Amino acid sequence: RLLRASPRDLVFSPNATYGLNVALHAATSILSSRLAATAPTSSSGNGCVFMLDVGYGSVKKMAALAAERMGARLVIHPVRFPLADAADVVSQVAAALPAHTSLAIFDHVTSNTALVLPVTELVALARARGALVVVDGAHGMQSLDVDVGIIGADWYVTNCHKWLCSTKGVALMHAREG
Repeated sequence: RLLRASPRDLVFSPNATYGLNVALHAATSILSSRLAATAPTSSSGNGCVFMLDVGYGSVKKMAALAAERMGARLVIHPVRFPLADAADVVSQVAAALPAHTSLAIFDHVTSNTALVLPVTELVALARARGALVVVDGAHGMQSLDVDVGIIGADWYVTNCHKWLCSTKGVALMHAREG
């Protein structure tokens, strides 16, 4: 109920880092298969992996590894502050997101700054460009009203110990069907 998701689309994970590694591994496997099937006619190389500089440090390392696995370019876009509203983030991403983005990674709530990103809009923007999308929602569940169906990411990963007061070692990963 907290994620408004079907139980069949959820799996437990020891923590968000583990879940994000699984999601990024799945994404790169899917994308590598797609790229292999279209490589002879592709004019954009192996695409890029895109994320914002306000993302969690270990996720930046995972993104670099994902890009390397795919032979893609890693683009870490710096968010320009101050921000007047959520639309500022969306317009910055719209201007910076390469047309050939294969994979986009967004935080729901940034760890270091507690910035709540407009993930529904960011996911829609990235998916419109053909990207698979992973949302690091480690701080999302229970601190925000989360509806993974509306967000529309391919994977949404969240911790349970942050706001549910569970023991450490419990996280959830939602995988979008299709």
